[in-house]
Amino acid sequence: MTIKWLGKLSIRSTSLSLLAILTLATSLCVPADAASLPDVAPVTTLLVTTNADSGEGSLRSAIETANGLTTPVEIGFNLPDHLGITISPATPLPELLNPQGIYINGNSQPGVADGYPVQLDGDDTVSYGLSAAGNARIAGLIITRFKTGLKLKGYNLVQGNFIGLWPDTPAGNNYGIEAVADGPQAPVIGGPADNLRNVISGNQVGIYYHDSIQANLIVTNNYIGTDTAGEAAIGNNQGVNISLAAATLTGNLISGNSTGVTAQRSDISLYNNLIGTDKEARYSIANQQAISLIETNGEVGAPGKGNLISGNEEGIYLGGVRMPRSLTIQANTFGTQLNGKESVANTGKGIYIAGNYPVIIGGSGEGAANLFAYHSTAAIATAPSKTVRNVAISQNTFFANNMGIDLDDDGVRTEAPVSNEGLTPPLIHNASLTANILTISGGSTVKEAKIEVFHSYNDSQAQGQGNYFMGQALTDSLGNWSLQLDFNAVPANILLGGGSKVTATLSRGNETSEFAQNRDVQIAVLPDE
Repeated sequence: MTIKWLGKLSIRSTSLSLLAILTLATSLCVPADAASLPDVAPVTTLLVTTNADSGEGSLRSAIETANGLTTPVEIGFNLPDHLGITISPATPLPELLNPQGIYINGNSQPGVADGYPVQLDGDDTVSYGLSAAGNARIAGLIITRFKTGLKLKGYNLVQGNFIGLWPDTPAGNNYGIEAVADGPQAPVIGGPADNLRNVISGNQVGIYYHDSIQANLIVTNNYIGTDTAGEAAIGNNQGVNISLAAATLTGNLISGNSTGVTAQRSDISLYNNLIGTDKEARYSIANQQAISLIETNGEVGAPGKGNLISGNEEGIYLGGVRMPRSLTIQANTFGTQLNGKESVANTGKGIYIAGNYPVIIGGSGEGAANLFAYHSTAAIATAPSKTVRNVAISQNTFFANNMGIDLDDDGVRTEAPVSNEGLTPPLIHNASLTANILTISGGSTVKEAKIEVFHSYNDSQAQGQGNYFMGQALTDSLGNWSLQLDFNAVPANILLGGGSKVTATLSRGNETSEFAQNRDVQIAVLPDE
């Protein structure tokens, strides 16, 4: 079998350095823009000139030739009719095996700039489109209607592809991308520049990464579940599914899916993603469930790297009975636009905890607090089960929700809840303001516990919502507590929005109560001198 070349083999130096691309350290959270890398190695260029399944000039033949070479290889395209060119392999294409690297460059096809990329289509019968054993870069292709569009092992780059749709018509794969690691090496999907973004939509599962806890998958700056403009839904059933694996998702738009991100018994980090909105976070493109974590460790947001989780039916679901090592949910915005003001509501709960799931929501560190607004039910709720415990909720902002914190998911209670070790809110006996010094005192049945005091909005049940953390105190050996705060420190916009009310939560160990009933701040009138 031969390939049609302009000459026997075309060897050229290129500004796109395969060797540099393919040896990029996978510990980096954001891959380098490959197009800017310098010349470091020659590249063997093979050219696909026919959309036939096999024979001279075919993609199949080019891959077979590339696998037999000992230099990095670029497979380019010069198909004669660029208006809707489609390659329809009758059987899976050969696995990309050249250890020096194979770059399948769909962007080389004439007409790509006019909106006519090369399409690989499996006609709903072929098991997979392209597979790579490592050191491959796959760019600029449309990949549709395979059982698995891309099957990856180890470090591979996937950039600038349309997986499961074209241009905005769904033609989904069962799995858009299925990947595993190879030792410490894992794929990188996407990149920081717009031309490196993949659109992964219309599939049953957009990205499935599994059995790779030792290597971290990187998914960055992709559109997952939307059209190519990031403005309407073309949903996957599951946008991203991580199973027994480790992954970092950063800067993606994940909207319009049944479930945006699912992780089971994994280590996961989610930073700076838009989950449930359009690309500019102006309006809802709802996931039915934004994030579902089952027995999974990691971080959903971190100071300076929070996600926007708005416009969904439900924000985050936490479940399972095996205790993860740690999970923190910090610096995220639930239910608003990016400015934390205008509503892009989650129609259900912001966070729902249904299993034995130790989690820290917010925290005392700078920038750790989450914002929860406009939830028509509770912003944070727990299932009515004794197995739900170790839920620590600290220093977050709540406003305009039906309820802020709802232990047992049953509204305001007069008796102790079943979940979170049965903690009941503290009582506020007094809140008085004298010369801008706020004095607050109260009591609790719990000794030596932490009380967090908030400026408050009412919810629909007249229970407190903490829209601004003011300070904290400890209960003494009798359960009493008090503190004094400088009321001048409360921002003016907070006071204008909610008047002079306070509320509080109680935390013992890693458990936190619901908010206390609001208490009006009594203004002391100083006598004339």
